Amino acid sequence: MGQIQLTDEFLYQCMPIIDEAMIKALEAQVDDTYQFSEKFEKKMKRVIWKESHMWLKDFYRFVRRAAVFVICIIAALFILTMSVDAYRDKFFRTVKEIWEDSIMYRYFTDENKSGVGAKEPSYIPEGYQEVERVVSDELLSIVYENESGEQIFWDCMLAENDRYNILDSEYDDETVVKINGENLVISLYSEGYATAYYEYNEYVFILNASNLNNEEICNMFISIAEYE
Repeated sequence: MGQIQLTDEFLYQCMPIIDEAMIKALEAQVDDTYQFSEKFEKKMKRVIWKESHMWLKDFYRFVRRAAVFVICIIAALFILTMSVDAYRDKFFRTVKEIWEDSIMYRYFTDENKSGVGAKEPSYIPEGYQEVERVVSDELLSIVYENESGEQIFWDCMLAENDRYNILDSEYDDETVVKINGENLVISLYSEGYATAYYEYNEYVFILNASNLNNEEICNMFISIAEYE
């Protein structure tokens, strides 16, 4: 049997064969029956939904200029018939736009305020504790978690002219509850996931929870009035 000379040219010619053998070896080690956890599946679903709706942000920048122009005209009409104090009370508005699988909330106000303040719930569901907190001049974001890894995301923000929120509308059930004189909208999914939207005074609240019932959600929003 003749000797094989290991030249660069010979090795280059063998690379496709080696690559194919390595791929087959790796495929043989892959567990095709592996099932991702329910928690991972839920998180991936939310990430995919957010990524698929990134175009809404660009569209919003386009329509915002036109919306501001319309609001200015409305404001001018109000000034003719209202006092300054009454005008301010009426000018804080929320525009709700329904899309195919999402809802956009846009905010318009003539008030320039800074500082979110202590708008966090005094009631926390049993077994949950705070694990993360982010505070800025316009946003308060808190994450609560229990021993099972289930989480509650609590976001409180000032309703400002440059602010908007996009929420999923493909939920399985919706409940509207009157809390402190304002509507609390709770959206539930068959997997147990829950989202809640609430406006109170000059603030907007959004809650996302892995597994929380309506009573616990309502109690959290009821408790924010205790800071006043």
